[in-house]
Amino acid sequence: MSGPPPALDETSQYPTRLTVLGFLSGCLEAEFAAVRDYARISDASVCDHVTVVATVEAGSFLLVELASACNSF
Repeated sequence: MSGPPPALDETSQYPTRLTVLGFLSGCLEAEFAAVRDYARISDASVCDHVTVVATVEAGSFLLVELASACNSF
């Protein structure tokens, strides 16, 4: 194998975002509080990370159906 290793996707390489995505990868759906508690982050941080990975520009890694806890959705 030659050349540099493949780069991580800029959207998912942030450690906290990887934690959130890793948790969600084993779920068909998850409650907001479960994600927050698993990742040990604030409500605002959950909203920020979910907003980023749910955008079309980021590849729509997940679908947010109800986001009453996040005003930005």
